[in-house]
Amino acid sequence: MKKLSILSGALLMTAVFPLAAYPVPVPPATPPLVFTLDEYTGDNSQVIMSVTGSGTHSVTVDVSLGAGTVADIRGIYFSWDGNLTGLSVSGPKVTSYVFDNAGRVDTLPKSKDANMQGDGNIYSFDGGVEIGKPGIGKGDDIQSTSFTLTANENITFTDLGARLQSVYNGTGTDGRGGSSKLYVQVNNSGTGDLGGQGGVVPEPASVALIGIGAVLMRAIESRKKNIAA
Repeated sequence: MKKLSILSGALLMTAVFPLAAYPVPVPPATPPLVFTLDEYTGDNSQVIMSVTGSGTHSVTVDVSLGAGTVADIRGIYFSWDGNLTGLSVSGPKVTSYVFDNAGRVDTLPKSKDANMQGDGNIYSFDGGVEIGKPGIGKGDDIQSTSFTLTANENITFTDLGARLQSVYNGTGTDGRGGSSKLYVQVNNSGTGDLGGQGGVVPEPASVALIGIGAVLMRAIESRKKNIAA
């Protein structure tokens, strides 16, 4: 009996301690959702928005111009699923912002020029963020930017819009006299979705329990054989 206990204990120690040295696997970071906005009015242009943290209380939006587009990013607009409270926006280029759960935002109170109005506009949003200042003088010619939107509830966008000014259109003295308004309907279950979590990797503790069970079974079978002999 003592020999069996010593053997079982040694085997258990061998099974458990090496496994305990393995680090707990860290799940991969959730990839961002990437959306392309095309102009529905104005000069030819394109905006790329990368949304990180969709479906959480804090969402970061990275904004850049599409290939071949030269413009000054002036306003970003968005609608979300449901109602949100405790909303706030932070970002190095954010000048002002406005929210309205009723979806009536198409301009910014502190910057009327960065609006989505006119030219057959049929879109309005739940929120809007002003980027920078009017005009491209004094270095305020913003080609890319980012901001973080936080709320008390989970944030899932349903629509995205952008207002570009000083768009290059190939005419005029400097060729930057154009403007554009862009839009995309967000498909959170389509291409670029958050996706599944893949196969489940057993944690070290689970693996250790499996190893212990196997050792005990071998020890019991060995004891039965000794008694039968």
